[in-house]
Parts: sequence; C-alpha cells; structure tokens
Amino acid sequence: MDISKLLLKKYGLRTSFIKKLGHRKVYMVGTADKTYAFKVYDWPVAIDFHISLLNQIDKNGFRQFPKMISTLDGSSYVEMQGLTYVLSEWIEGIQPSFSNLEHLKTASAFLAFFHCAAKAPNQEPMKNVPNTFLYPTTFNDIKVGGYKMKVVKNRLKEWGQQFGTDPLKIALERMEYAERLFPIDSYKELVKTERKENTFIHGDYNYSNLVFSPEGKVYLLDFDGSHYCVRIIDLLFLCHLHMGKNAEMLLEILKSYHQVRPLSLIEFEVVKSLLFVPGKIYRDINIRTHLNIPIHRDWLIRNLTGYSSTESFDTIKRLSYSDLV
Repeated sequence: MDISKLLLKKYGLRTSFIKKLGHRKVYMVGTADKTYAFKVYDWPVAIDFHISLLNQIDKNGFRQFPKMISTLDGSSYVEMQGLTYVLSEWIEGIQPSFSNLEHLKTASAFLAFFHCAAKAPNQEPMKNVPNTFLYPTTFNDIKVGGYKMKVVKNRLKEWGQQFGTDPLKIALERMEYAERLFPIDSYKELVKTERKENTFIHGDYNYSNLVFSPEGKVYLLDFDGSHYCVRIIDLLFLCHLHMGKNAEMLLEILKSYHQVRPLSLIEFEVVKSLLFVPGKIYRDINIRTHLNIPIHRDWLIRNLTGYSSTESFDTIKRLSYSDLV
C-alpha cells in the first residue's frame, strides 16, 4: 500500500513529505506541523514484546525512547498483507561519535541507566521471543551482538586455515584463552539471578541507535534486537566494538557504566573473561562475508593486526575490580 494513503487511513495524517532513510525500511514522515518515524517490517517481528518492553522500562523510570503513535482505532501498530507498520515520534538530534571519548562515556553511562530499568520481575517471559535463559549455561552458547561463542571459534578456525594470517592465528589463541579463563560457576550464578529478575537487553547498543538531543538528553532507538538475556551482554558488545585497538578506551567505558549501575564482582569476572574474545575481528570479517565483499589476505593484515596487539591483551589481563571505583 502507498505509505501516504496508509498514514491517512490508519492515523489520520496528511503527509507533506516522506523520506526513506538509508537502506532500511525506515522513513521520516512530515505533516504540516510535526515529524514522525515510520517503520515497515517485512520479516516476522515480536511486536507485542516490543510494546511490553517499552511499557515496562517506562514504568521502571526509563522514558528516553521514541513513543509509539496509536492508530485511529487505538492500536499500537498496523498489520496488513504480511507486513507490520509502526509509527513513532521523531527524535531530533545528532548521532554520537564514539571516537569522541566524552560521547562514548555518556553512552556507556546511559546504557547502565537503561539496564537499571531493563527487567520485569513480576511478569512471565513472553512466548515466541528470543530467550537466552533457555540456552545451555556454557561458554559456547553465550551470544554477544548476534554471534555465539562456538560460531566465533569455528569461523576463526576456518578463516585461519583459509588465509593463514597472524591476526587470525592470534585471534583464535585469544578465543581459546577466554574459554579457559571463563568462570563457569560465576556465570551460572549470574544467569540464575538475572532470570529471576526477567532481565532483557537492547541487543544492538551502538552509536547508530542513539540520539543526542539539542536539550542535552540521550535517546535510545530501535529495540528490534531486544530479548531476554543477561544484561552485561550489551556492555560486552559496546566494549568489543569500541574499546580501541590497544584497549585504551576500555576502562573509561567500564567506569562510566559502573558509576550508574555498579557491576557485581560476579558480573565483572564474566565480563573480564569475555573481553578476550576477539569480537571486533570476528564482526568485521563477518559483515564483509554477509555483504559478499571479497576478503583478501592483505586486507586482513592491514585492518586486523592492530586488534591483535599485545597491549590490548595485557590491558585486559591487568584489569581488576578495584579499577572501576
């Protein structure tokens, strides 16, 4: 259906412009006096879980996210011809740059603020929603930013055999070190605690899903990847991608988070062990593979050597719980 006709029929909005944003099916929609975000889902989406999640974090005091706009008949979304449509507030502002340390620290603190609200202890987990609490409680089944540990390990082995570069060899060694170091008993205890609280994560916490408003507020967007999970997985994802080639940003990320939502010693032990996982290396290669972009040995050496530095390994190894204070 034509978007302008749908918005008029279902929401009573007469549009003055509709602008597609990037490659995603997200649109900026303007009327005579207001701007909205309009998203089209052409894949199965747990929209009722999204609504429940947003209601829960709002109830828990976290309100810095775009509010859904109801249809004329009071529904939170539209389903039509196998597609799901959602209209929400447009949040004006800028996308942060994580090469800016202050932006990164603000984002880490804001993640902690979100995590304080990311729990629903008095509700039963919704069915047909991804739930990592149902996975086996093992190192191999931990999932960070969409990738399971066993998949990372297996693919690093495959790529190492294929390309034979030092960065991939070192990455696999780091992966194996993380697995040996992983505190399985602490992790099981953490899973038990988080499961009682019915906690959930954002699932794709990155600069692309944050807006810094002109009023100085931070807003969190796009909860499509949210699911029931141990909350520190969001923090690990942020660290993997943005702690720097020599882990020079790592302590600032952890301290900024800890000041808002203090990590328990158990959480710290789990985080520290999983920091050795070469998430940045895996993700960079996986994205190129997914987009069918050729991977050459020279590209691997040029782009990944820095992430296998001894400095980053030593920085993580020296990290202690007392450093967070």
